[in-house]
Amino acid sequence: MRREVGASLLGALVVLSCSADRASVALTASAEVSASTRITELTRRFHVPLSPVPTVALAGGARAARVALPLVASEEVTVEDETSHLSVRFALEHVQDARIEVADGMALYRGALDGADVLHRVHAEGTEDFVVFDSRPAHEELTYSVDVSRVPGLRLVSNTLEFLDATGTPLLRVAPPYVVDASGQRHGAKLAVSGCAYDTSPAGPWGRTVTNPDAERCTVRVTWAGNITYPAIVDPAWVTTGSLASSRRFATASVLPSGKVLIAGGDSVSGGTSAELFDLAANGGAGTFAATGSMATGRAEHTASVLVSGKVLVSGGAYNIAATASAELYDPGTGTFTATGSMAVKRSIHTASVLPSGKVLVTGGVDPVSGDTRARSCTTLPETRGWGRSPARAPWPLPGPSTQRVSWPRAGCSSRGAATASSASPARRSSIPLAMLARAPSPPRGR
Repeated sequence: MRREVGASLLGALVVLSCSADRASVALTASAEVSASTRITELTRRFHVPLSPVPTVALAGGARAARVALPLVASEEVTVEDETSHLSVRFALEHVQDARIEVADGMALYRGALDGADVLHRVHAEGTEDFVVFDSRPAHEELTYSVDVSRVPGLRLVSNTLEFLDATGTPLLRVAPPYVVDASGQRHGAKLAVSGCAYDTSPAGPWGRTVTNPDAERCTVRVTWAGNITYPAIVDPAWVTTGSLASSRRFATASVLPSGKVLIAGGDSVSGGTSAELFDLAANGGAGTFAATGSMATGRAEHTASVLVSGKVLVSGGAYNIAATASAELYDPGTGTFTATGSMAVKRSIHTASVLPSGKVLVTGGVDPVSGDTRARSCTTLPETRGWGRSPARAPWPLPGPSTQRVSWPRAGCSSRGAATASSASPARRSSIPLAMLARAPSPPRGR
């Protein structure tokens, strides 16, 4: 008989029910205190939220999961999407038969992997699978055996493993893993899959032909390296797809012509290079997120502008304090970012406006390292030509007398840092807010 503990949320607690003998998972008071002490110690050491997630109403596209934990660490964990019932089972390899200990809403398998503790933080959308190493292991990797016999399609893109239904909708995922070291620093870890087939196209998966695993089981490896100070904790998460795969700050969200949303960059464990797509129409209108291609440059506090072509121009931003002048174009058709020309100056916290001509006006911003502000500097990007300083005169007339032209004082910005367009006549000179440019006709072809 398969021995497991079914885990579901009630308030802020994980409530357990055993499929075999409920008494077999009961803990003595001293064992529960011991487990609670260990969990509290790990919480303080690694500055990560090891406490259980309180139950809240799942808003927007967030999807509920059912998680079943085994009584011993060597057996399989089950994660199932409650709406579609698509499920995966996985087991950490090379572990001993450490029995489950439950305290403070957490499940602890003490010393299960060569002395390393294994914990599960079960929440409404799945489980985080923490492995705690007190010292550097002989091999910096975790190996999982994953049962994909109930999964129509697999997709591995941008360090995210997605489990898809027959329509190409991702319903479960292994989120990009990371390591937290003794100093509290987060380091990205790498996902790899072997033993089965999977899709690697970064284009949105919805409606595309899925890649069947062609096997009942896969091997999933999490590896890491670098300047990591031990003790350290590794965190792969097995969750549903109604929320972002990576937490982000200062990211951008752009509505594409297809109705999908591109979320790009931001402060995250991915180093600010990753991006995701959201399709509200997927899964009966509940919506799901999917990984897409990554940027070449990490960036937060940047801008993203949807161009007439449907591509997205991502410009500027900063990561690890340093600002960048670089820019990239995202192509929804291929799901990839391509480098384009750089701006004249580095900027973050700036603005970017798509003009009626199809050009993009970028203005303002700061460089956090130098403290340089660019509030009086403007740059334009014709979609097919690259960056340039704002022209002294616009190449097409505003509505009105044929002698009326648009000029950009002080390289395109006013003395107060607000971009304006100016019209001049022999009698007077006045300033026109940039919003008025929306009334301007498109420039003639070939000009």
